[in-house]
Amino acid sequence: LIAELGFGAENVFSQVIHYTVKPIYIHLSIDASGSMSGSKWEKSLKTAVAIAKACSMVSNIHVCIDIRGEVSGMYGTPLTWVVYDSKRNNMNHILKHFPMLQATSSTPESLCYESIKKQIIRNANGNDSFFITFSDGEPSYYTGSGGSYHGETAYQHCRNQINAFTKANINTLAYFISDYNNQEFYNKVFKSMYGANSSYIDVTALNALSRSINGLFERKQLA
Repeated sequence: LIAELGFGAENVFSQVIHYTVKPIYIHLSIDASGSMSGSKWEKSLKTAVAIAKACSMVSNIHVCIDIRGEVSGMYGTPLTWVVYDSKRNNMNHILKHFPMLQATSSTPESLCYESIKKQIIRNANGNDSFFITFSDGEPSYYTGSGGSYHGETAYQHCRNQINAFTKANINTLAYFISDYNNQEFYNKVFKSMYGANSSYIDVTALNALSRSINGLFERKQLA
């Protein structure tokens, strides 16, 4: 039902059906760079909340959601902030805190992945596991001392982090969310960073994102 949630089918929440599945861990990471603000940010959060709500209705699914960027007022400090953990938080936590989340920073991208990689692998703990990431641009991050994180060095670093997840049997699905035609960057750079399980999503049709996520779960179960 993930493919329907948040896009006009919220009545599924009124059903009293209890599902039990093999333990699954889902980690969802959202780019909080300034270019994500507006419609992309709002719809990405909406999709994240729909996933969290759907999974809260199914036994044995552990969901974490993080946003990644940099510490406000401390230029040069990347930040990975876990804003929801289903083992610690309920949906009231989302209702209270998510409206205050904003996208205002740069794009440290895989520096943030590396900072939380051990925790993700530990949470996976041999279960069916999925790392899902939303992004709208290439890695671009500058430290206060003049250093930078961009270009091929950053692309390779991202590939290394995704390879580490793959080695730990964590399935990765990466979404390039765009509000204009940027297929050239997606084909040349984004796919090279994230591999075959990357998708180009038009922000005006984010319901396609939910269908794609649902498809990943289905392929995993069939496998």
